[in-house]
Amino acid sequence: MHNLMKTPDGFWDIPELFYHINFNRSAGSKTTGLMLSSLVFSNDVQVALDIGIFNGFTTQCLGWSMACNAGPDATLFSIDIGEVCCKIARDFSIPIDHRIICADTMTLDFEKLLDGKMLDLAFIDGNHSYPGEYNDIAKVKPFLKDSGIMVVHDYNYGLPEVMRAVADNFDFSKYDKFIIKERGNSADIQSVIIQKKS
Repeated sequence: MHNLMKTPDGFWDIPELFYHINFNRSAGSKTTGLMLSSLVFSNDVQVALDIGIFNGFTTQCLGWSMACNAGPDATLFSIDIGEVCCKIARDFSIPIDHRIICADTMTLDFEKLLDGKMLDLAFIDGNHSYPGEYNDIAKVKPFLKDSGIMVVHDYNYGLPEVMRAVADNFDFSKYDKFIIKERGNSADIQSVIIQKKS
């Protein structure tokens, strides 16, 4: 069994992050994982939301980065409609307040779920249909802190529904938009990072 390392203040040490996250993935997935970890550290993320657990990679990246950055008081909400995906997330045992919700975001009450918490970071990678993507963005956006960041995955011309849902939810005269292309991914997959202008 791995000997868990903590700093004197009780936070997880950075090497712990790389022990727990399986980075043996495609270059594109690594880009997304490292981007999320960087956003957690550079923006002092305490509360985050991950829609679309799938194989759990982004959940691991967010959760362990938050454990290293904020310690056990950090909160991560991981949501997926599939029970198998939720089970994967439950098996991670990330040492933070990790709430795994197996539900359809079309009917999920985010106000009740978040119970007064505001989000530092939201990662949206769920239903890629226009209604599904629009719903996720529109329901999560009111719960972003003023300095909060939303990352929408699969923002590319192969999925115009995702791009349209982003455009229909944000007035880019009031928000900054940064596009991150996943390195080495032949499918031209990219993420868009959105944050309110200061």
